[in-house]
Amino acid sequence: SAGEREPEPEATPSAVLPAEAEAEASSSTTASPAESAQDAALAAPPPKVVLGKDGVHQIPYDVLQSAREQARRHAEAAYSAAEENAALRRTLALLQQQVSRAGMQPATLPEETQISTEQLEKVRADFPDLAEMFEQVVNQVNYLNARAKPSPVESDADVNPVLEAIARNPDLALWFERDIDRRDFAITVDERLKTDPAWQEQTLDARFAEAVRRTKAAFGDHDAAEAAPSAEALKQQAEAKLAAVKAAVSAPSSPSDVGQPVTQSPQSVLDKAANASETELLTMMAG
Repeated sequence: SAGEREPEPEATPSAVLPAEAEAEASSSTTASPAESAQDAALAAPPPKVVLGKDGVHQIPYDVLQSAREQARRHAEAAYSAAEENAALRRTLALLQQQVSRAGMQPATLPEETQISTEQLEKVRADFPDLAEMFEQVVNQVNYLNARAKPSPVESDADVNPVLEAIARNPDLALWFERDIDRRDFAITVDERLKTDPAWQEQTLDARFAEAVRRTKAAFGDHDAAEAAPSAEALKQQAEAKLAAVKAAVSAPSSPSDVGQPVTQSPQSVLDKAANASETELLTMMAG
């Protein structure tokens, strides 16, 4: 009827599209950048290190591996060059034998060719018109050859100062020969020192000495203990100690002690010291 109203339809939840549901799920599970970085840092494996002998200092393994690889490449290149040089020497010796058997005289290298005075005189006699020009050419060639030869100062400058500095450092020279671990670590330390402003003006000897010191500290090495006192030093110390004992025994401590007998004479102390061992002497000197 007109007085009756139709019932209102019940509200139903709106359908959620799949794309919207996926976006909502992803937004709810997305972490902040800081949390992501922290999670990545926790998940990343720790860098490999090699512990020193003291178990405290750490040497990055990748640094050692890189230095070892570089040293291996250098060793291979040096070995290859040595083999090539040996092969060239054998070839040269064989060619010299063949030339000698054939009765031939090997030609002189152009830079070693010298025109003698007799040859110049012969040119002047045979070709007087060309002699002056020929002599000028010879003089010019000799001048250019003299300039091309390095002077002794330049030859000394060609010597590698790094190798000389390594040879002057006994520890570093020994490591380069026998201890690859300490050598590689010393190279790593030296690379850091080269970029340190405090060490850029230092000499190679000073820088290498610091690299050796830090390497020894990292590996827990200790320098040799101080040498034990020599027999002469022990004798001088004992004499000084005995002189002090003698003065203390002979001098009375108070006026009332004057004329009193001495319980231990200086001579008995001297006799005891003369027959004492090194350990007993040290004990006497220590009081």
